[in-house]
Amino acid sequence: MDIGETIDFLRTQKNLKVSEVTTDYISRQAYYNFVHGKTHTSINSFDIMLNNLCVSYDEFVFIKNGYSLPEQDALLLEMKKTFEQKDSEKLIEISKYCLSKSSKTHTHLGYLCLLLKNRLDESSDTVTSSKLKAYLLSVATWTHYEIVLFNNSIYCFDTDTILTLMRRVMLNLEKYKSQKAFGSECFRMQVNVIITLLQRKDLNNCYRLFDDLFDMSLPQDALYERNILLFMKGLFEVIKNREVENKQVSTSLAIMETLGCTDSFNMFTSLYTYTINELIQPNRN
Repeated sequence: MDIGETIDFLRTQKNLKVSEVTTDYISRQAYYNFVHGKTHTSINSFDIMLNNLCVSYDEFVFIKNGYSLPEQDALLLEMKKTFEQKDSEKLIEISKYCLSKSSKTHTHLGYLCLLLKNRLDESSDTVTSSKLKAYLLSVATWTHYEIVLFNNSIYCFDTDTILTLMRRVMLNLEKYKSQKAFGSECFRMQVNVIITLLQRKDLNNCYRLFDDLFDMSLPQDALYERNILLFMKGLFEVIKNREVENKQVSTSLAIMETLGCTDSFNMFTSLYTYTINELIQPNRN
């Protein structure tokens, strides 16, 4: 459906009269011309109709797309699934598709796909990572889009760049704290940065980032994030006290296993094992 068709579809599904959608701002004739594709409408008119339909913009786009995700989100999910399946050839196909499009979003997703492919192959691509880095550094105020890009490409940046970009995100966090998706993505980004720096054995920066993570406020219904926070608090104690067992870590991993969160359980178990073998035992007296 196009925009006008979707507006009229929602109106009829909600049993609303045209006048209830247009109020006094839009004429009946202008409405019919718009929903039948004869004319366009202004942003103000569109906003009024959405408000009168009691539909958010994101939900409107979802319905307009036939109750499916926008292409950007669908591509990200496909890339994630393909990466987890370790299918380099499919990642190349997705990147070629994205880079064949003219939009900036497709270009960035194409870059990201190439970087994921390189990660599977354990190869580097400084040209592609530099392009993504240049874009992220050029944006003064990050939105959810930039957070997602960064969150999926952290590993390919040097530590100074990571810390610079992290500061940029944290400046916006207070403004966006009521936006659940933004807050969740920020939390996961902080966790991913800590994991990346632990793998680089950069404990000095990790300690500060642990403090920032623990200061972050999470809503009570953010159960996944709260469980990861429990794990990270335990991991911090493991590193600080150089201990090989920790109740918080064990509890968090048990929750993941009980709930069938296999990917998370495997990832954080590997992180815990790495921490013990590479960061704790070599430095124990």
